[in-house]
Amino acid sequence: MLTRQGIKATVLPLINVATLDNYLANNPSVTHVEVAAPWIPTRQLQALTFKYPDVKIAVNCHSNVGFLQADTNGVVLLREYIDLEQGSLRFFVAGNSAKFIRWLREAYAAPCTYLPNLYYLDYAVNPNKPIYGGGTLRIGAFGATRPQKNLMSAAGAALALHEELKVDTEFWISGGRMEGGGNTILNSVKAMVANIPGFTLKELGWATWPESDERRHSPGRPRFQRFRATAAVRRGTLATGTPSCRQTRSALETPETL
Repeated sequence: MLTRQGIKATVLPLINVATLDNYLANNPSVTHVEVAAPWIPTRQLQALTFKYPDVKIAVNCHSNVGFLQADTNGVVLLREYIDLEQGSLRFFVAGNSAKFIRWLREAYAAPCTYLPNLYYLDYAVNPNKPIYGGGTLRIGAFGATRPQKNLMSAAGAALALHEELKVDTEFWISGGRMEGGGNTILNSVKAMVANIPGFTLKELGWATWPESDERRHSPGRPRFQRFRATAAVRRGTLATGTPSCRQTRSALETPETL
């Protein structure tokens, strides 16, 4: 989206701050950096603000308050980032949720910049797809299998829809990536849905973004309704018109749909 508006922007994958440091050193035209999620040690970020005085750096927290309970280190860093911003004109704590930034401003009497997610919408794709009209219902709950993703609630909601609509249902999850007790979560989901007539648990391997788009648009490929457990807005679902909902309070409540 930024590129289309004539703003030069680059997505840089990071595994440590040294990668960012090296990129800034070799690209002096950079003026702004947005770090996704609180994970870089505070002292290292402070060192960057001193080393690159013309660059504004923001750490954008894409989790709401409840989700942070699963990331103790993220909470600690967020508190430290608030202090860092108080002593810097080039560092900013940010959030992609208006609700989150209001809470942080009130709870800590500190500034918090609103940096909502930006999504490029390909207008060649008609987002007005027909509503569900029968056949197998396919529901996708994609992402790394770990406690923060709340896969169990998504599976429970899918099971409830299966029973309510009285249709054959396929519940699709991402395969091949277990994190922080993910095997236990997957085993619990399997126990929940085992031997339910007409309900099938399926795994789909991870794919690049172009491959994911191709899967959605290819004839005969499954069309999904998606459950997403994080606070991030769903880029692909907006771009392609795929029905989507967030787990807000209870996955068994009426979901917020797009």
